[in-house]
Formats: sequence, structure tokens, C-alpha cells
Amino acid sequence: MADTLTVRMYNVRFGDAILVTIPDRDPGSGVTTKRRILIDVGNAPRVAGTGEGGDDSVFEPVIADILDELDGKPLDLYVMTHEHLDHVQGLFYAKTKLPALNFEDRFKVSHAWLTASAHPDYYDQHPEAKKQKLAFDAMYARLSAFLTLNPAAATHGLMEILANNDPTKTGPCVEFLRNLNAAKTAYVHRGAPLAGTHPFKEAKLSVWAPEEDTSDYYGPFQNLDAVGHPEDGRKWASLFHQVLLDRNSVGVSPVVALNCRAKAL
Repeated sequence: MADTLTVRMYNVRFGDAILVTIPDRDPGSGVTTKRRILIDVGNAPRVAGTGEGGDDSVFEPVIADILDELDGKPLDLYVMTHEHLDHVQGLFYAKTKLPALNFEDRFKVSHAWLTASAHPDYYDQHPEAKKQKLAFDAMYARLSAFLTLNPAAATHGLMEILANNDPTKTGPCVEFLRNLNAAKTAYVHRGAPLAGTHPFKEAKLSVWAPEEDTSDYYGPFQNLDAVGHPEDGRKWASLFHQVLLDRNSVGVSPVVALNCRAKAL
């Protein structure tokens, strides 16, 4: 079935892992090559005592199947949508926790797309976004410390969201993804030039979002001290929970469109 476009959506519980196989015909030679795009691979961490979150045991069969599908060939394009553990931790987990898969030797990437805000110099080049991110990080650290001492103050689901956004855990995962093939990694946004950033000949790829400047992504911030006394932790938790929901709803995830032989994704 060389001309079949196939989408595999893996069950990683609370997360995302999608492998797209595309028949890509070279207009010059007429030769069709089976190319693959892998999107994300991650799941939300399980939070002790809550019973909620993902299960890292799902990664081994998922990664094994991806490697089998590649059959020794490099992945044509890896796409990281955004920097939450439910999207980015799977490949790093395979490298560090699944030695039997021989992942680093078997998983090679020809091209990679990461969201623009994942570029190491992004926040130095976008001062307003940097200001918003620093405010978010400070809010995260302060509330996380408070809830560690006062877990009963957490609103439903907040501990899971905090765990999924933990910058100390997402940072190493994103750094690993930046170096899947550093020389062939593009940091994409709407309007970014895509020529030379992927190997596709017949299939057409475009990026519809996000904007390059992600300042609005973080939404409005309110001074925690103005919300209530620290002992009234539920007010802090509720406010931060809403900020996280706003942050997720706006998002910086690339919206990638694929068109191939009258099929569109």
C-alpha cells in the first residue's frame, strides 16, 4: 500500500504521540518515497496520592512500534508542538530509561520542527514575551512551594497541571529534542520560511500558527499578594489554575497543515 496515507495515534494515556506516513512522489523522477512525520510523544506525569496522570510504561511499546515502522530509516520530520511533559517527555524517556531499545543508535532524524519559543535565544529576542514568562515562572515557583507545604489548598487537578508544567522536568526534554539533529532543526511560527526545512517533494506543508511573538500566550497576571493572605491558599490556587487554563487555551503549538493528493490533515 505504497500510496496510502496512514495516521497512527498512539495510546499514551494523558498525552500525544502521532506518526503520519505519507506517499511522497518526486515530480522530476516520478519515484514515490514513503516519508514519515512524528508529532510529539509524551504523557502527563502521575502525581503521587492523586491517582491521576499518565503511566510511563506505555512508552516502551509505543517507541518500539515507531522504531519498527521506521525500519532502520531516518525519520523525515519530527514536530514538537509545545513544551509540556504530555508532549515532550517520551523520546527523552526512551533515551534515558529504555536501554534495551538501543534508541539513540536506531532513532535518527533528518529534519525537526520545534515551536519558535523553544529556541534557546527566543526570550532574549522577544523582551515582552520574556517579561511574561518570568512572571509566570515566579508565580509557578511561589505557588508550588506553598502547595508543597499546604497540599489541601490545591483545587481539583491543579497538582497535575503543576507537574505537567514543571520547568525543571521539561527543560532537559526540550534540550534533547533540540539536538535530535541540531543542524536541521527549524523553530517555526506562522509566516516562517519553510524551504529547506523538510524533505517533502509532492506533499505540501504549511504552518498556520502560532504568531512569532507569544506575549499573549501567558495571559494577564495578577499579583498574588493582592489576591489574599498566603494562608488563604485556595485563592492563590484558583487564580493560578485559571492562568494555566488560559495559557493552555491560547497555546504556542504549531498548527501544521499537510496536503497530499487531495487529502488534507
